[in-house]
Amino acid sequence: MYIKSKGMHCGAFRRVGASDQRCVNEDLQDLFQRGLQKRYEKKELLDTSWGDIDLKAIEEYRRVRKVVYASASELILSDIDLLHSLHAVTECRGKLVLTVAGLVLFGSKMALRRLLLSN
Repeated sequence: MYIKSKGMHCGAFRRVGASDQRCVNEDLQDLFQRGLQKRYEKKELLDTSWGDIDLKAIEEYRRVRKVVYASASELILSDIDLLHSLHAVTECRGKLVLTVAGLVLFGSKMALRRLLLSN
């Protein structure tokens, strides 16, 4: 928890058991360090390509998104730009690859089986 008006060193707290403890310098360093790390769902899957995407999943996303929010700005984007805007794909070493989130949301059955199932 962070109380902005108290400043970083007096207003940052962490939950320990049933109490809130004021953060010490080590807590703040750990917090900032974790903020620099790439989130798991944005991790690039280097063995993937556009061929691992299920185009019907993109169509279904567009259909459901339109029902929820018909004027959503991403609905006018191309498929590749849509996936970029959702952090589902990224450029890595000059090629387009899926992220973990992209695989889970838009991956083909074969890509899901190949990359997520151990058996």
